[in-house]
Amino acid sequence: MDLGSIFTMAAYGVGAVAAAGLLKSAIFTVPQKHEALITTFGKHTRTEQDAGLHVKWPWPINAIEDVIPTTLQMVKEELETKTKDDLFVTLPISIQFEVADTGHFHFNNADPVDQIKTIVSAAVRKYTSGKMFQELYNERDEISDEVIKEVSTQMKDYGVLLRRIVIDEPKAPGAVQEAFNKVRASERLVEAATNEAKANKVSIVAEAEANRDRDLLRGEGAAGYRAKIFEQYGEQVKSLEALGVSRHEAVQIMLSTMTLDTQREVGSHGNMILYANTNTTGGAQEQINPATLLAHLKALGAVGEVRVSEPARTPGGPAPASV
Repeated sequence: MDLGSIFTMAAYGVGAVAAAGLLKSAIFTVPQKHEALITTFGKHTRTEQDAGLHVKWPWPINAIEDVIPTTLQMVKEELETKTKDDLFVTLPISIQFEVADTGHFHFNNADPVDQIKTIVSAAVRKYTSGKMFQELYNERDEISDEVIKEVSTQMKDYGVLLRRIVIDEPKAPGAVQEAFNKVRASERLVEAATNEAKANKVSIVAEAEANRDRDLLRGEGAAGYRAKIFEQYGEQVKSLEALGVSRHEAVQIMLSTMTLDTQREVGSHGNMILYANTNTTGGAQEQINPATLLAHLKALGAVGEVRVSEPARTPGGPAPASV
């Protein structure tokens, strides 16, 4: 092979390598959920939105300025803010957004992400400054919604669509947080004590009402019982009068009978001491003759043996009697 052929083959090789390099620089790819910004002599001329393989034409004057993701993006910020009750707290926030206009987002903003953080942080501070520390816990979703409404139009100037602002739990200094927890704990204790007191009140009222109803029923029963007893005693007094006993003696007999019934009832529960049955009327002391009482009881058909004994008298005292 002569020298000319060698130079010719070398020239072809260099040309092939150069052509391959030029072809490679003219071809580019766009990933899914991304857009490529094409510039011509530094000026934005078009945006390639379709994913896949593309050729920069006319080449080589076109260049790929940037490839911008259009997926949901998120940036975080630690926001220092002051609450209405004069507490300085740290409020962690997460800003979720999508790039709606990639060309506007890239070319018209010096640092769009930082500007988004600045605008959102200022709007969040505006709302949190009018809230108490406790309200920051309870109204985080409401604050997020209000901030989005306020800055959404402004975000369009940056080619951004604001999706959501996630506000995390506010972080107060340790001493403030401890005091806050104590307050909340005491509120829970007060609430528990109040509920317990209400429950006790309901129980006491219910028990009192039950006792009242029970006593009323007992009273009605006792009244009816006594009415029936007095009715029978009245009949017995009439029976004694029919046998020739004076009304005064008949009444005295019934009083003695009632006393005996009471003594028998009490005696059925244990030992007891009996005293003479006397009735004081008009300052004079009257006593039924035991023999007379025994005769009347037998006349009424008393069942069982009835013994009357007269124990020794106590000097100066009434005559005791036992039955």
